[in-house]
Amino acid sequence: MANAQSPSLPAATALNGTEQLEIVQAGTSRRTTTGAIAGIVGGPTGPTGVAGPTGGQGPTGPTGSTGPTGAASNVTGPTGNTGPTGPTGVTGPTGDASTVPGPTGPQGAIGPTGVTGSTGPTGVNGDIGPTGSTGPTGAGAPGPTGPTGPQGIDGPTGPTGAASTVVGPTGATGIAGPTGATGAASTVIGPTGPTGSTGPTGAASTVAGPTGPTGIQGATGPTGAASTVAGPTGPTGVAGIDGPTGPTGAVSTTPGPTGPTGTAGSAGATGPTGPTGAASTTPGPTGPTGPTGTGTNISVSDEGSLLTSNVTSFNFVGAGVTATAATNAVTVTVPSTGANIFLADFFGGF
Repeated sequence: MANAQSPSLPAATALNGTEQLEIVQAGTSRRTTTGAIAGIVGGPTGPTGVAGPTGGQGPTGPTGSTGPTGAASNVTGPTGNTGPTGPTGVTGPTGDASTVPGPTGPQGAIGPTGVTGSTGPTGVNGDIGPTGSTGPTGAGAPGPTGPTGPQGIDGPTGPTGAASTVVGPTGATGIAGPTGATGAASTVIGPTGPTGSTGPTGAASTVAGPTGPTGIQGATGPTGAASTVAGPTGPTGVAGIDGPTGPTGAVSTTPGPTGPTGTAGSAGATGPTGPTGAASTTPGPTGPTGPTGTGTNISVSDEGSLLTSNVTSFNFVGAGVTATAATNAVTVTVPSTGANIFLADFFGGF
């Protein structure tokens, strides 16, 4: 008869209740059948013991460390809603004058062009005197610019002369008059006047002339296509003063999140054991297979020739050879010599 571990045995086919099994009953090994085990019925469950009181809530654990910052995203997230503007804080003292020019702010929106007034009649052009030669530049530092004198009273407009076919020379620019009040917003753009002829180029001047008046702002061009590159984020403004706390909202009909489970209370007293049920005829589930042992490998040789260095079972054959087991001790009897071979703790341990 060969001995082998349960995992190395072939799987059983469908059971019919007549298969024999070994059991231990009152400390004695006995045999039974799978049908007898299948007929076992479990006893009734005893009453549940009284639940112990709920323990107090345990302290909050420490906050975990902050995880690493994720890689920079190349997709701009949606812009959140703008919060309410806080009240204006007290103006701080003026800082020292900076020697570095700050960035130019964005150009404000161009106001609407006022209604163009009617053009008055042109007066008779006076004769242009000859241009004098430019004197040498003095070596001294230029003196301060004197104040602008008051504007003289406008003389009466003369009668309009007959239309001339010859373009007269451009007169000297008069002193700029004060800016008039802004007219009402016009919904009609006035026509652009004709461009005058270009006068002759004068001798090169070493003194920069005054800057001419700024021309009329042109119409705004069409808006460019949406940019796919996010512009730089401006500096964060000073946080405004917190507003007053809003009123308490209405009672919610949605339950809030469940709080942490409190510490388990002490176990209640064990209830009395119920009566033992009648023997069941249904076999219970087979328990899990135990872990493989960690015993030392055994080598087997035949008159000095190695047969195996990791024996898993012994099978004694031959006329009259018998093997008996007492717990984990196996005795092999070989009648030809009368000697006994004693194997201790090997049964089922290979």
